Amino acid sequence: SLPHYSACKFWIAAGMACICMALCFFAFAAAGRASRAIAPRRWWWLAVSAGAMAASAMAYEVGIPILIGVPVILYLRTSSAASRAGSAGWFRSRSLAPALALAAVWFAVVVFKAATQSSFSIPAESASLAPLLRRSFHDPLFFNLGSAALGLPWLAFRLLARTRNLAVLVSSAALAGVVALHVFAITRGGEAPLCSKRRSLGLIALGAGVFAVGYSLFDLWGFDFTDFAGIDSRFTVGSAVGTAILMAGCFMLVSASISARARSLALALLVGLYCGSGLVATSAIAGAWKDAAVRQRAVLGALQAGLPHPAPGTTILLDGVCTAAGPVPFLHGGTDVTGALRVLYRDPTLSGNLITPDYSLSATSLRALQGDYEVYPLGPKLVLYNFARREIRLMADWKTSGQALSLGNFANPACPPVTAGLMALHY
Repeated sequence: SLPHYSACKFWIAAGMACICMALCFFAFAAAGRASRAIAPRRWWWLAVSAGAMAASAMAYEVGIPILIGVPVILYLRTSSAASRAGSAGWFRSRSLAPALALAAVWFAVVVFKAATQSSFSIPAESASLAPLLRRSFHDPLFFNLGSAALGLPWLAFRLLARTRNLAVLVSSAALAGVVALHVFAITRGGEAPLCSKRRSLGLIALGAGVFAVGYSLFDLWGFDFTDFAGIDSRFTVGSAVGTAILMAGCFMLVSASISARARSLALALLVGLYCGSGLVATSAIAGAWKDAAVRQRAVLGALQAGLPHPAPGTTILLDGVCTAAGPVPFLHGGTDVTGALRVLYRDPTLSGNLITPDYSLSATSLRALQGDYEVYPLGPKLVLYNFARREIRLMADWKTSGQALSLGNFANPACPPVTAGLMALHY
């Protein structure tokens, strides 16, 4: 898989995006079976496809734009089958009914999600022309399709040259060999139609379209999609389907330019090399996620040692914490910190956040910025924990809070900036 979607596999809160896409694929597969089945099995498979579509959309929203392709493909397949069978025009038109049924399911799910899902507010700067063009064209083309997709073999080569990790080299070479043998076995003998230039260009166009659709739902919200391990990448995991189709079309187009006898072998080698490259990059990013987990346990362990029994309802603000291991974030904002504290202390009343230089202190409250502004009332249940000095301070009033914040380490220069590149990793 593409390395810049690693958050969907390692970050628990993003796991629903993977489940959403798995159900999306199942909906397409069931619709394909329905197009070949005869009644009453056809309607049974249609019901399965409709259920998978609804479940996919309920799990997460990333598959909704792609799911509109289910009724379209079903109609094209059933009408094509009716035409080949020589059916009358009125009979072929009946293939529209199953497609309309699935389209109605998709529309009902979209309406339900729009009515019940908490809406996002579009930042004013995100809706302006320059940021919109950057997110719509520059970020997808130069990062996702550039360095993370088309440039994946070059990225893998640089990672191996930098780290010289023998285990990763051997495992990636083994995977490349297995995939190449499999592709060669299933394409041998049918390489001429498989690698035709017309089909290749069609796949490239289809992949580009699916890729664009995968970005469409969240393009206006100002998320950062140019990070190898950023948690915002979960919103565009649907575009990975388009990337896969597009890359397959590129490999077939390259294979179509050589002699017919070698096309199947060339296609197998290209696909195998690409899969092996993906393993190299994924191994590097997996090592960063492991390092992030170790660092997070260190922070939470030190906090628990210094504050073993916080009172119920306590809010703990973390200071002096480097919240990234290379490109991988951890304790990312108030949601992550609050969840970690509740698990650590087995207390659902606790809450927390990170403290940054962007704060304002009044006589009764602290207004802190970490993603979004949060206001915390001063009192005996507001605690500031400085991890760099292993120091705990109560923020009971304006005076004690000002003293605690004046000793803050939130601008600690020892914290390296979060980098989007994988070249800074050592796995």
